[in-house]
Amino acid sequence: ATCSSESPVSLVSTMGVGPVAAAAAGAAGAAGAAVTLSPDGCGMFIGGFLGHNQGLLFAALFSISRINECIQNRLRMLRRQFFRSRPYRRVPLLKRWWRDLLYLWSTGSRLPWALAAGALVAVMAFALLMQSMIFTDMRRRDVTCLALNVYHEARGEPLEGQFGVAEVTMNRVAHPRYPDSVCEVVHQKRWDYLRKRYVSAFSWTEFDTLEEPEGDAWQRALSVAQATLDGDRSTALDGAVHYHATHIRPSWSRGKRPVARIGRHLFYR
Repeated sequence: ATCSSESPVSLVSTMGVGPVAAAAAGAAGAAGAAVTLSPDGCGMFIGGFLGHNQGLLFAALFSISRINECIQNRLRMLRRQFFRSRPYRRVPLLKRWWRDLLYLWSTGSRLPWALAAGALVAVMAFALLMQSMIFTDMRRRDVTCLALNVYHEARGEPLEGQFGVAEVTMNRVAHPRYPDSVCEVVHQKRWDYLRKRYVSAFSWTEFDTLEEPEGDAWQRALSVAQATLDGDRSTALDGAVHYHATHIRPSWSRGKRPVARIGRHLFYR
């Protein structure tokens, strides 16, 4: 009797207890049959006839021990499958990994661990440095774009008027109908069906040549841009996203009521 995978016909399932399987094995031995077992340890099959008494006795004794052994193997396999399917078994598994790491740390060479820790710290420091550089570059570009808009649109206006232009620009950044960055809002263009060309949102961006910003006016525009981006000044225009000079009357302003007039600009929501 052997635990074999080449078993043709199943006689009885031995999923029961050891004595039942032993009795079945004894009955099969008394009938002169050699008992073979399936790979999972609990299927009993006719394997052939021995034809003499020594073979019958050997088959009976050997099959009893093999059946009990295979049943125990089967139970151990089912127990492992059951425990592996339970989610809280992962916690002891993690604890075992942690104990293994502590054992390796205490018994092995610590040079590889030190090198790995140094490499991890270097990677994290590099990532933080790159993030800081990217943020600094974005901040610099936002301040420059907003300051240029304030400088070219309202450098001759009072300080309140310059903050008004900066606030309109930032209100457009927050509005869903406009781009979501300062530079894109400042340089935004749209198609004008009357003039049959693209028209800029702020007229100074259409000029090919511009004077270089300098002097006190440029420094004041930079201060206004930085204060607006930092939120150091409370809003005063209540969500205004449009404005125009007082000496013109654009078509889009018809039917709109201005929310404020500061210097030579009218502001609309």
